[in-house]
Amino acid sequence: MKHARELGFSLQQISALMALWQDQGRASQDVQAIAQKQIALLAQKIKQLQDMQQSLEILVTSCHGDNQPECAILEHLQTIKQ
Repeated sequence: MKHARELGFSLQQISALMALWQDQGRASQDVQAIAQKQIALLAQKIKQLQDMQQSLEILVTSCHGDNQPECAILEHLQTIKQ
């Protein structure tokens, strides 16, 4: 179970995997389907994180990073809040 959590499986997915593990008549394709769904979810999360990283990198390069109070990062966060 710990290893399944480390792979990002949800508790619901782990429950399904445990049920399949205990079922001697299981079809391996059922286990594979759960794993493939997890791969797709991970790929989606990775894409979202990469998009966030790219946005932050753009904001960081837009911020002067000097002694002045103007900061593109804070200005961007303020526009999101409104």
